[in-house]
Amino acid sequence: MITTAELAKTKFEGVVLPEPYRDFFGEIPPTFSAAIWGPKGSLKSTLSIDLAFVLANKLGKGIYCSSEEGPGPALKNKIERLHADHDNLFVCDFDSLDKLKASIEIIGAKFIFIDSISMSYIK
Repeated sequence: MITTAELAKTKFEGVVLPEPYRDFFGEIPPTFSAAIWGPKGSLKSTLSIDLAFVLANKLGKGIYCSSEEGPGPALKNKIERLHADHDNLFVCDFDSLDKLKASIEIIGAKFIFIDSISMSYIK
């Protein structure tokens, strides 16, 4: 157990994101996770790709797992529109959790986006 006074004095290491994400997320801890929810067409994938690009710049290698669009023309168009092409950001689709885990280990991914959990074929 820790007192609130001790907690207030504790230094934590995290990732400072650029605007506009800094105002929304603040400094994110290494174990950060989030879910993005909204109706179809509400720019969830666009937001996710943009944030993944920011994290690729800040953290290094990451995976954007696109279960809805896959690595095809629609996703390519979003990446081009957002200028989110990056050598540290990998786009894939996976059909099993074992393949996803192996890919994370092979490339040394520091983060992963799964778009979307409800459409994912990961078993």
